[in-house]
Amino acid sequence: LQQQSRFSDEAITSAQTLLIRFGNIGKDVLPGATQAVLDLAQGMGVDLQTAAQSVGIALSQPAEGIGRLSRNIPAFKGAIGDMVKSLAESGKTLEAQKLILDTLSDSFGGSALASARTFSGGIDVLRNNINDLQETIGKELVVTLSNLTGGFDNANSAVTNLNTFLKEHHDILLGLVVALGV
Repeated sequence: LQQQSRFSDEAITSAQTLLIRFGNIGKDVLPGATQAVLDLAQGMGVDLQTAAQSVGIALSQPAEGIGRLSRNIPAFKGAIGDMVKSLAESGKTLEAQKLILDTLSDSFGGSALASARTFSGGIDVLRNNINDLQETIGKELVVTLSNLTGGFDNANSAVTNLNTFLKEHHDILLGLVVALGV
């Protein structure tokens, strides 16, 4: 999802964690709920946590939670909001959740992807990918340093060798980044 939005994988995981904490959001609903959060956040110009909270409340308790969404999203006022309440009150929670997600998709679907495809969105996606690369390199460096038994001399030598390698293979690494489309 990081490749299809301006949001980092850490921010997306945090939003998913918040959704799960609300309860009553099963594995069948979570992927759609996550996409709805991304699109809602982008479409409304709010952060992922705010969007996740709004969607999480609505999905975990559709009859009561739909009111929060209807304050900011006109599509939930009237017949759709009434239908969500009716489904939830008759024990058809999954159907109510699906209607909420479908309505969010109708209102905001594709917002996150469209934003990621803009110039500034592409820069954000690239920044997120570079951050992931830095995390990967950092993790490997920590593992390498942890495995060294010769003390600081060996650690310094390993860091120097890594730096030399990166400098010598700069063109290859840059070509790899370009080839991967990051």
